[in-house]
Amino acid sequence: MKKKVQDEYQHIGEVLHSPYGQKKLHSFIEVFTNTFIGYLIAIFTQIIIFPFFDIHVSTSENMVIALIFTVVSIIRSYILRRLFNHFTIKQKV
Repeated sequence: MKKKVQDEYQHIGEVLHSPYGQKKLHSFIEVFTNTFIGYLIAIFTQIIIFPFFDIHVSTSENMVIALIFTVVSIIRSYILRRLFNHFTIKQKV
């Protein structure tokens, strides 16, 4: 019985993830999509929050500020995802 459960679990894992972990392109697409949505949220949040701190910038400046943080976020998220993926694969071996 235990062997059957292990086989099923392994099969489910293979369906959800490659045996070699998530592909780099898929990691990038997931991170990019998530961060792009965050970028849009950041723009609207800055429009609302900045005036409370007496920060007044144009819409284009606001978009550039959000873009800078977004690029940093994409790089950070991608590197962390690849590191976690690396360690997950290492533990499986």
